[in-house]
Amino acid sequence: CLDTATGEATLRVDDLASEQRWLRWASGASEQGWGSTLSVKLRSDEDDIGALNLYSREVAAFDDHAVEVAELYATHAANALSQAKLVEGLRTAVDSRHQIGVAQGILMARYGLRTDQAFEVLRRISNDANLKLRDVAARVVEARGLPGGTPPAD
Repeated sequence: CLDTATGEATLRVDDLASEQRWLRWASGASEQGWGSTLSVKLRSDEDDIGALNLYSREVAAFDDHAVEVAELYATHAANALSQAKLVEGLRTAVDSRHQIGVAQGILMARYGLRTDQAFEVLRRISNDANLKLRDVAARVVEARGLPGGTPPAD
């Protein structure tokens, strides 16, 4: 699995009882009744995601056709995982932007700032405290003002 995820695209072991590359693992798997395994890389355009692992109690259970089907399935699975990761990243970005906007609104209402001034206050606190802007915004929203209540410097 790890060798596939970090290296080769596909690894097929036809007989776990005689496998020499991973002696301890293969021996243990064989003793548990597993005969063969197929591991296919899950790869997106951006990075390697992991591996799809198939196991059979039969020796030599995965022929060339099974490898092709597994590779096709792995392509679809990797695409689905990549899309889910992208959607989650976009959702986080939208949530962060919303939180920053709410924090700006609080600073504008509480301290009479313009939008650009409120953002500059958030940015300055972020830089000075070495915190992510979204974390500063969350603190402002939670405190309903600047943490510590100190008005922003002009």
